[in-house]
Amino acid sequence: MKAVLKIIVAYIVIQLSVTFLLVIPSNLLFPEKENIHFVLLSMLTSNILTLIYLWKAGYIGAKRYLWSPVPVCCLLLSVLFILPAIFLLDYLLSCLTWLPDIMKQEFDVIQSEWFGIALITIIGPVFEEILFRGTITRILLNHYSPMKALLLSALFFGVIHINPVQVLGAGLIGLLLAWIYYKTASLLPCLIIHIINNSLSVFLGKIYPGANYLKEIMNENVYRVLLVLSLILLIGTCWKWGKQRSPVNWLM
Repeated sequence: MKAVLKIIVAYIVIQLSVTFLLVIPSNLLFPEKENIHFVLLSMLTSNILTLIYLWKAGYIGAKRYLWSPVPVCCLLLSVLFILPAIFLLDYLLSCLTWLPDIMKQEFDVIQSEWFGIALITIIGPVFEEILFRGTITRILLNHYSPMKALLLSALFFGVIHINPVQVLGAGLIGLLLAWIYYKTASLLPCLIIHIINNSLSVFLGKIYPGANYLKEIMNENVYRVLLVLSLILLIGTCWKWGKQRSPVNWLM
């Protein structure tokens, strides 16, 4: 646990340091401008510096179960797994509208730039999978039972997002991602799931800018049918993943 907390603290310190060095000075020098480019640059820089820290500290490397090959069927199963999960999670969040979304304006600004979209849909998922599944989840699995390790991993992943509405959503998605990482010892299926999740969010936000939930853009009867089908498909894919045996003995 000390190693995990050390990594999280290092990640936060790097993010804050880069923000103080790039974003705050730009706001002071150009207060009349919306310095989105400095924000995007700080996000990319902090991600790169965190990965350098993880590599230098020996937390990531060729033998750290990052990009282990997995069967094509597992990658396809990942797609079948995330689509109903996204639909059901969207329904859950639509029932919890009292949760504040304090970062909505910031996300809208980031998504206004192509580089911002790339950060959310590609660069961000790659970084977060290496940090949270390839490093933090792996360390937890080396020292705790699978259930405890996966729950702690999901908790850390949710809390680090700060935004209340994201804490719940990211925590639940993080639990699914950690479980799949445990089952495959590879970031590849996790990365596919993460990219699909973020890309759909950006795509739907662009196509339906005024909608907050899927039920707002669908016929009510169609939505209910898809809700039931999503539940059935999620149960089926969970059962299939449950039968998958982990290729490694995680406990050290």
